Amino acid sequence: ASIHFQLGNLEITRKNYHKARLALLEALRIWTAIYADNDHFDICITLQGLGKAARGEDDLQSAWQYFEAERQALQRLSATTHGAADRRLGAEVTTNLHWLRTLAKDRGDRPTALALGKQIEELKA
Repeated sequence: ASIHFQLGNLEITRKNYHKARLALLEALRIWTAIYADNDHFDICITLQGLGKAARGEDDLQSAWQYFEAERQALQRLSATTHGAADRRLGAEVTTNLHWLRTLAKDRGDRPTALALGKQIEELKA
């Protein structure tokens, strides 16, 4: 799974978004099998990578779905995370909200972009 994840990220940097999505989908399939019904950071960051790749292909609907799935997984994960993992979780939540705001702007959804911006500011406070 880690190798597929790294390949996916490499393809994103090369702007080869189709290959990135294929590699990241395989990573997600493996992570999901490993962690079963439990949420994990590996699943969250893979969903984020899939969102980036979908956006790169101008598939804004799929990108939104991936980032929204990541947000939901992060929310579930926050209920069980403590200590140093809380700081990492906070950083992931903020990054996720930034991506969702970017997508809202891409879609021309100003009210959602503003609401997400407010959530980001509240997290910083």
